[in-house]
Amino acid sequence: MWMATYIGYYNQSELIKFIKNSVFYIQFFNTGLLLLLASWDSREVNSGFTNTFFNGLYTDYNSYWFQDIGKTIYGAMVTNIMWPVFEFFMFWGLRVLFRMLDQRRCFPKSKPESTSSKTLQGFEKIY
Repeated sequence: MWMATYIGYYNQSELIKFIKNSVFYIQFFNTGLLLLLASWDSREVNSGFTNTFFNGLYTDYNSYWFQDIGKTIYGAMVTNIMWPVFEFFMFWGLRVLFRMLDQRRCFPKSKPESTSSKTLQGFEKIY
C-alpha cells in the first residue's frame, strides 16, 4: 500500500490494478515458489552454486515431503478459500450491529427515517 501511494497513480482504477497484481504475485511467490525452494535439497545436482543455497530436507517429492510441505500448502489454500466468506459475513454483521446501535433496537428497520444520526455524514457512514 505504501508503494502504491508512493508511485502516485492518477486514477483509482490504476491504483486498484496495481494492488491486485501485487497481491497476486506476492501470494504466488509465498505459496507457490518459496515453500518449494525452501525445502529443496540439491545434493543430486552437484553444483556449487545450488548446493550453497538449497540444502533443505528433501531431494525429491516423496511421502515425507507431502506430509510436511504439502500440509502447509493445503492449510494456506484452505485459508485463502474460507477468508472471503468469513470476511463478508463479518463486515455484514458489523453493518447490522452499527444500525442496531443507531436505531436503538434489536431488529433495525431498513427505513432511513428511523435513524438517530444528526448529520448526513454520520448517516452515510452507518448506512
